[in-house]
Amino acid sequence: IILFVLALIAVFELVYVEKMNPRALRTNLRTIAMYFVPIGVFGLLNLYWILGIATIGSGVGDGVFETSLFGNQYFNISQALTLFHPYWSGGKIIPFVQQPIPAYFWLIPFIAIAGLMLAKKNYKVLVFGLIGIIGILLTKQSGAPFSHVYAWLFDNFPGFNAYREASKFYLLIALSYSVLIPAVYIWLKPKYKYRYIGVGFIAAVLILFIPNLKPVFTNEIGATFEEKHVPDAYT
Repeated sequence: IILFVLALIAVFELVYVEKMNPRALRTNLRTIAMYFVPIGVFGLLNLYWILGIATIGSGVGDGVFETSLFGNQYFNISQALTLFHPYWSGGKIIPFVQQPIPAYFWLIPFIAIAGLMLAKKNYKVLVFGLIGIIGILLTKQSGAPFSHVYAWLFDNFPGFNAYREASKFYLLIALSYSVLIPAVYIWLKPKYKYRYIGVGFIAAVLILFIPNLKPVFTNEIGATFEEKHVPDAYT
């Protein structure tokens, strides 16, 4: 997923910044080629399990990429837009129980869309806007609109069937919003001489996200954040 983001940014950089200048294009292509070196090394280091799964023939190997699509009833465009996981209760994850979206979560996409509109002449904002749109399209899984896109990719695009449910693509939306939301602040900053306007905006945005941290600090969230005790028998 991260490689896709980096590739998309590289394409925008070539088109918007370098204007496809032949000399600059040659330089950038050499730079892009250098990026394949660590990617290639990373791939080689992982061949031991990739080849193992590919050649195991039955059992574990068959199960990795042959599981069916899961969770269509849990994911929809509302949850994708609001960056809200369907199992998040506000205090902990409750698996397979779809939770209602708090009303204030709708301020998140509203601010992000405002950032895209206000800074639409900035190609960096545009590329992260596109990343967000792709993230929303994938994260809603088989929800409307374009309800068949995820299933088609799952059945036809090589490797995509590893993503048997769409929660992994929340990453794309989070990356997008992390640029689009600050774009509003950048647009506001030169228009007001009073510092408290910008500080107020930052505080308002933080208020949207800070409640998610409360159960981590109180250990209410449990799971990996829960304090573990080693049984005496282990000692």
